[in-house]
Formats: sequence, structure tokens, C-alpha cells
Amino acid sequence: FLGTLYTNQLSFDKTFNKHSINAIVVAEQQFGIGESITESGNYTTNTFTIVTPNVTSPAVGGGKSETTLLSYLGRVNYDYAGKYLLSASIRRDGSSLFAPGKKWGTFPAASIGWRISEEPFMKEISSMNELKVRASYGLVGKQVDIVGLQYTQLSNLNFSISKSFRPKGADKPKESKNGTEGQMKQINR
Repeated sequence: FLGTLYTNQLSFDKTFNKHSINAIVVAEQQFGIGESITESGNYTTNTFTIVTPNVTSPAVGGGKSETTLLSYLGRVNYDYAGKYLLSASIRRDGSSLFAPGKKWGTFPAASIGWRISEEPFMKEISSMNELKVRASYGLVGKQVDIVGLQYTQLSNLNFSISKSFRPKGADKPKESKNGTEGQMKQINR
């Protein structure tokens, strides 16, 4: 498997009076390429080679997969006097693993917080130096469980190899007016 990741990030930080704003914007692109080849069958010996002549019911398969994930993210954090906190973000992901018309997902999130330990009435409590209450909500998505199950035509490449032969000493089929008389032995390998 071979993968590449490209990330571009822009950030902003500004503090004025009791206000503080931090923002970030990210664009990210991930590529992945995987290749496989398989061979299976019922082996008549314990010897294995790439092309095995001693196999019954052989099956050969393989595949190649290419995946792409394109993501955009924006997040803004705000706090007032280090006490009152707000955060909002949005992420937009597009994946090649999903069906046409369903490739993109949008995942918003927001939170609000109160740093109670910065309030004047909490300064008298020496046994507690940090207390914060926070509530948040957000949506998430994932594609991990479907890796390798891309929305493409799924197909199997299966073929078998068979060979007919007449063992030494077997009678040659006789020709007659009605066709061939006798039986030719056929052995599949």
C-alpha cells in the first residue's frame, strides 16, 4: 500500500483588550494505492510455487484499489477575559469510497465553556486551581469500516486450468458410422 498526504494550513491569532480570537483553516488531500494478487487451490503436494502444476480447483485473483479523501476544515475559538469560551468548527470531507451523489459529508461542531476558577468568588478556594464547565455538540463521520469496498463494480477474476489426456495403454476411440465408439478417459488437474 502506498499513500500520500498533502496538508495546507492557515492560522490567525489576535488578542485585544479582554477578547481573544484564534482561527484555523485547513485543506487536506490523501491518496492511497493498493495492489494484491492471490492464488489458491487444493495442493496435491507440499511444494508451492508461483505457478503450481500440482493443484486441483485452482483460483487466481488480484486487484488494485485507489482511494482519495479531500477535506476542508475551519475552526474559530473565542474567549472573553479567559472565562467565557466559544468554539465552532465545520469539516467537509469528500471520499472516493462512497457512491456518486453521496461522496461528501459535512460535520459541524460547537462548544461553549465557562472557566469558573477565574471568577472572583473562586479565588478564595485554594484547594482548587482549575474548574471549567463545558458543553459541546458535533457530528462525526468515518470511512474506516469500508476501506477496500469502494463503490465500483465488484468482480472476481477466477479461472481454472484443465487438461484432458489419454493415459498410456488406454484404447484409442474407434470411429464408426454413428460417431466415436468407446470412452476416452478424462482427468482434470
